[in-house]
Amino acid sequence: QNKRVKRLGRRNSRRTRDAERLTVVEGVRECERAIEASHLPVEAYVCAELVAQSAEAEAVFAKLQALAATEKTQLFEVTTAVFEKIAYRGQTGGLLLIVPYWDEPLAQVLTTERPFLAVVENAQKPGNLGAILRTADGAGVTAVVSCRSPRHPSTDLFTPNVVRASLGTIFHKPVIST
Repeated sequence: QNKRVKRLGRRNSRRTRDAERLTVVEGVRECERAIEASHLPVEAYVCAELVAQSAEAEAVFAKLQALAATEKTQLFEVTTAVFEKIAYRGQTGGLLLIVPYWDEPLAQVLTTERPFLAVVENAQKPGNLGAILRTADGAGVTAVVSCRSPRHPSTDLFTPNVVRASLGTIFHKPVIST
């Protein structure tokens, strides 16, 4: 019945994410990479019981506590039952972040000497877009440009499935959506 918990469930909808310009990040690796890349969460939800099962999750939890202490994020500790309701997927390690959308201007990427771009047109599956981001990172691509046609649906760049499939690469590899 909690309003905050209900709002989190609505973030599974692209319409809600786009209206609020906030996305969901789940998983130890993904949360750690978001924080390392200065994509600081406005809210963080932690289930201490699940976090205690992994040293890596405990380390990320410590970083979140430090951010909360400096008032850079709001930290909420929740029970296992509540966490299961708000989690978009399983195997999250007890960590869930709400991170603001970010924009990567193409002009900034083009200032790089000899930029190496990967252009993806009409990616329709989040898993494929995430895999492309991981591959681009491994291949030394400067940035990924995700293009879509107005007549064809394409993957929402900020869906939690892209974040998960990219294994957090989306936070440190510039992605331009156009």
